[in-house]
Amino acid sequence: MSNIEIIQELYRSFREKDYDAFLQVCTSDLQWIQNEGCPCGATHQDPEAVVDQVFKAFNDD
Repeated sequence: MSNIEIIQELYRSFREKDYDAFLQVCTSDLQWIQNEGCPCGATHQDPEAVVDQVFKAFNDD
């Protein structure tokens, strides 16, 4: 998969809430920095934490 295809897949997975696809594209050492002041603002370690603490948290709001 090319870099462009990876980015396209990430955006598709965000848009469609396809968390399994997001987990497949990301590496286990992912660090997701959500700016302080934004909802869920913090540094999240690993893809599963991003899904649970960022994406699913936004769904609840």
